[in-house]
Amino acid sequence: MLTKRHLLLALLPLSSPLLAEETEAGCAPIIQASQAKFSAPAFHDTMFESASAKTPSGEFIKLGEKAWMKADKGWMSIPTTLLSKMQNFDAAGFGMHNCKSLESGARTVYGWDLNVGGKVYAGSTLTVNTDGLPMKTDTGNGAYILTTYTNIAAPTGAQ
Repeated sequence: MLTKRHLLLALLPLSSPLLAEETEAGCAPIIQASQAKFSAPAFHDTMFESASAKTPSGEFIKLGEKAWMKADKGWMSIPTTLLSKMQNFDAAGFGMHNCKSLESGARTVYGWDLNVGGKVYAGSTLTVNTDGLPMKTDTGNGAYILTTYTNIAAPTGAQ
């Protein structure tokens, strides 16, 4: 099941351009990649609870100015105002820290930790293709999100 924590971790690196000045310098590439994702014409996030999960626990689709999220039983439309807030999410209040590049080459992997309300969530990673777009987010607790950018369509029956 898609939880608020998974959605938060998936969307956390999104921010306004000012965030790069308010967080550690190492967080800037993570934030930029996430901004590039939401600036893409379309993307589809597929979320899994663990490495052994065979079926998604949730999905998120952005197609142009429309977006949908699937959690629990069905798809729901994301209001345009909420999509705009997601695109301009300010992670500064969530304690994003220890940001660093873990690997580079054909793909770059970045890592970071969070401090939310005094609780530390360690080990989140973001894998970015050479085009600067995120392709995989690991939440640090075994859950992960795969992101694709081609052949994206609105969910069947979505409005």
